[in-house]
Amino acid sequence: HPVEVTAYSPKKLILRARIISCRGLPIDAGMPFLEVTLRNTRAVQDFSVIPGERYAHELTRVFRTVCGPSSRPSAPAP
Repeated sequence: HPVEVTAYSPKKLILRARIISCRGLPIDAGMPFLEVTLRNTRAVQDFSVIPGERYAHELTRVFRTVCGPSSRPSAPAP
């Protein structure tokens, strides 16, 4: 849903996602990104945002929790 943000009034956004299938899901979210569209009466701007390492770690944790231990990468051989 669109969120209206006025100048100099930041808003906290919460991203909610639903995993429908674990098949093909990148269990290790190394460099996830979000595609964002900004729009006002004069212009529309699309850009990608890489939220950072903390977001990547949390996303990986959620994927592994939801998809189960079989999706975890195997430990390297000694």
